[in-house]
Amino acid sequence: RIVFTPPLEDQARRAAVNAERAYAALARELVPPRGRIDVVLTDNVDFTNGSATPFPTNRILLYAHPPIDVQTLRFYGDWNALVIQHELTHIFHLDRARGWWRVAQDIFGRNPLFMPNLYTPAWMTEGLAVYYESRLTGFGRLAGTAHTTIADAAARDSALPRLDEVNLTSPVWPQGEGAYAYGSLLFEYLSRTRGDSTIPKFIEQASGQPVPF
Repeated sequence: RIVFTPPLEDQARRAAVNAERAYAALARELVPPRGRIDVVLTDNVDFTNGSATPFPTNRILLYAHPPIDVQTLRFYGDWNALVIQHELTHIFHLDRARGWWRVAQDIFGRNPLFMPNLYTPAWMTEGLAVYYESRLTGFGRLAGTAHTTIADAAARDSALPRLDEVNLTSPVWPQGEGAYAYGSLLFEYLSRTRGDSTIPKFIEQASGQPVPF
């Protein structure tokens, strides 16, 4: 379900097509989320971004502003398609719950306390979304050079961070971008060395892990 203002109708129609394609592609990899997904398209800010939340319903917010000011996001064919693929991956990931988590949701509803993947670190959440944004569109950050350049520079300086140092609020360069860069490179490495099927299996296991840390 696409929500938009009249000036954005052309982009909204494109978003509807891109969302259907992205959903079909992801459904071949991950377990589909429950219920309808709302996509809210807006143009009230002058910066590039998007967000996704599984609470209280599965919802994606997209800003129509293209990423002309964000170097790491410049490698794309259709920006609308790329950001939808990224944010929809979050919905597939964050909505998934197995084991006692699903039982708790059946009793208490879509309470974020009982959504296990909301507890996962940023490098995992964002890394997974960047991995699929690139793998399923042919564009994105893993298909570009920015993330490998970040990692290469850190390696040359013997400054590769530990996983517990990679988050969205790091004061060390590349700040929050590290969660996207190192997380996506890790998933890409696992896919390349262990096979594509490793990633869905990993997500399924994490979605049912009793202690989500």
